Amino acid sequence: MLDELKRVHEMHPDKPVLLAEFGADAVAGVHWDPPVMWSEEYQAELLKSYIEGVRGLEWVVGVHVWNFADFRTPQSPGRAVLNRKGVFTRDRQPKLAAHLIRDVFSRLPSWAQSPGRG
Repeated sequence: MLDELKRVHEMHPDKPVLLAEFGADAVAGVHWDPPVMWSEEYQAELLKSYIEGVRGLEWVVGVHVWNFADFRTPQSPGRAVLNRKGVFTRDRQPKLAAHLIRDVFSRLPSWAQSPGRG
């Protein structure tokens, strides 16, 4: 992912980059150590790696995690009725990743406190 972002930045050095729609499915309540696919730990670690991967790159202006909450999808052989990439369950209960995101972003200065803003 970082190599691709750097390639895009090299092609358009005057443009800001927003990393959008990244994430992993996690079945609420599934915990595994070490993290495995579909576990809450895997989802949290993947999100953490993406966020930390772009931290400090001045041309990356933000990240947009996919997705806020699990949601219903059409039934198909590849998906069992729900998209489970939410950091909250369908009934808005936090998964491990929601706590990670809160912790990461609560340490950042607020927009209003940034020099030249507000």
